[in-house]
Amino acid sequence: MEHLFLRCPAAQEVWHPAKDHNWVPQTLSSDSSDNIPLWLSLLRTSATFVPFDRVVALLWSIWKTHNNVVFRNERPQSVITLIRAKKASAEWRIRHKLT
Repeated sequence: MEHLFLRCPAAQEVWHPAKDHNWVPQTLSSDSSDNIPLWLSLLRTSATFVPFDRVVALLWSIWKTHNNVVFRNERPQSVITLIRAKKASAEWRIRHKLT
């Protein structure tokens, strides 16, 4: 999991622009994480809710991109992955504020 979501070069190509554009915190560190559930737990208790929501959306989008590469033989596109995450995050926030 750690390789797929955090250390894989394709994943890094998504995390870097997300940080550069201040969509997730610049200080977000995953370099020392050997356990994603623990990393997410620590992140949730140390960050505000919106950045955590964005991190989860970004992880989901990385997963979707990975599946498209494996099952549809598509090339990973970091911009598309980041846009998908932004859309999912916005939709999630809208839907949960309406209920």
